[in-house]
Amino acid sequence: MRGRDPIDMSALINSESRKNRIDKLHEDRIDEIIAVHYLAFDGYLNTKLGDDYLKEFFKWFITSSCAISLGAYDSSDQLTGYVIGAPLGYEILLNKKIFKPAALRIITHPWLLFNIRILRAIYSRFRLNKKTKPNSLKLPEPVMSLVGIAVHPESQGNKIGIHLIQAFEEKASNLTMKALRLSVYPENQIARRLYESSGWQAFSESVMPGQAMYYFKLLE
Repeated sequence: MRGRDPIDMSALINSESRKNRIDKLHEDRIDEIIAVHYLAFDGYLNTKLGDDYLKEFFKWFITSSCAISLGAYDSSDQLTGYVIGAPLGYEILLNKKIFKPAALRIITHPWLLFNIRILRAIYSRFRLNKKTKPNSLKLPEPVMSLVGIAVHPESQGNKIGIHLIQAFEEKASNLTMKALRLSVYPENQIARRLYESSGWQAFSESVMPGQAMYYFKLLE
């Protein structure tokens, strides 16, 4: 029997949270995680890079001692959503794990290089510029980045996204984080409404077309 380490989500005890529990993600269910990811992010960079890339990507968050990886499970123990994150600066460690499968995918699927957004994302993700300041928003440190959140399309509308965000915030607070941040494309209005309804604030600097914008939240 697989061990569980459920989070105390007493604030979420209502009709919806009884249907969906928030718990750790586990490596032996990585195929389920990838399936939800494909459905939630069809057309995005991670889905274009294939299963091998995604397995290494999610495996890093699941096994890393500094990262957060949580799933929402329904009464039948089916995964209905997930949220992952890690402290600022995580990219260097993560990129070492995902560079090989990403490079192999691009070599075998060179047409990916004709997608401008994919090119921009690859450059942003894999550049290791030591001059780059990860805490560009000047948030109080330590800072936890919310890297990804997804809800199965058939489970949307049940406040699962809100529950996952609240669980993420609670876990980050338990890890003594002082602030949270994330990036999102401005046109992703569904995600932005979720973040704003959960008390996250948009960073006020202007955003160039096609570039991601930032949200943040301070923890008490």
